[in-house]
Amino acid sequence: VPEIFQEHSGKIDGIYITSGLSAPLCRYLEKNALDIPFVAFDTYEVIKSYMQKGVVSAAIAQNVAGQMETAFEELVRYLIMGKKPPTTLYTDVQIALKGNMHQFD
Repeated sequence: VPEIFQEHSGKIDGIYITSGLSAPLCRYLEKNALDIPFVAFDTYEVIKSYMQKGVVSAAIAQNVAGQMETAFEELVRYLIMGKKPPTTLYTDVQIALKGNMHQFD
């Protein structure tokens, strides 16, 4: 993480991350008092805590249970009824902010 900031010093206007590196990045931003808009992915407890501190600006919340349910239903339809699943399945995503984070408990 430090190398990225050294290489792009002064050029980072915002951050969006979709990986497990969110927590180390949050620690780095907090430790170095960097105020950069940061959008994370998922609403893990560590992300929630950094959102409360103002380190994370927002998080894209996905409904993992809903995704699993949809996949299971499509699998059952295929195995029992022989109905092929659609090529694309759309799932619900939401934006989690400090003010609505409680909805993602």
